[in-house]
Amino acid sequence: MTEEDKKKKEIQDDLVKNYRKRMDSSALRLSIKNHLRYTRAKDEFSATDYDKYMGLCYAVRDRMVERWSKTQQSYYNEDVKRLVKEAGFSCAFSVKPGINYTGQDLF
Repeated sequence: MTEEDKKKKEIQDDLVKNYRKRMDSSALRLSIKNHLRYTRAKDEFSATDYDKYMGLCYAVRDRMVERWSKTQQSYYNEDVKRLVKEAGFSCAFSVKPGINYTGQDLF
């Protein structure tokens, strides 16, 4: 096996292991095909346009979940609540006490 063949195999192995995380077109294509096969139980010949669309949706969802999970983990690691409090910000809107509009005067 030549050095070039080894490099191609290494790239292919990396693609197969991490295809749900990668953002390039070959990884997305592989993810769509796998969702067609294993999530929708269709092959490329029996898949309808809707099946292909759903395969794409699942592939995009996988990537969104991966990034969302990383974001949540970074918030946890950085203790964002503590940082927000230290900066003097509040997530709640300040409402003057005594003003509690419930819409009761409309009836």
